[in-house]
Amino acid sequence: MLDPEFRARWAPYAAGGLGARYDRVADGWRATLVIALGLEGPDWNGVVPFLEVGYGGGARFGLGLRKTRPFGR
Repeated sequence: MLDPEFRARWAPYAAGGLGARYDRVADGWRATLVIALGLEGPDWNGVVPFLEVGYGGGARFGLGLRKTRPFGR
């Protein structure tokens, strides 16, 4: 998180980690690397819009709303 205190109207962020996917062809689990870039919008009375794109075993796209914490993003 590059702007945890809501100083800018829109704040970019990056995320990453490891995931697991079940592969039917190989009949087993395999690890995947997950990366994402996102943008959080302004606080609207305790709700923040976000947009996220990424890759982790396939393309990912997210758009939604989340509740804010009592302080900061």
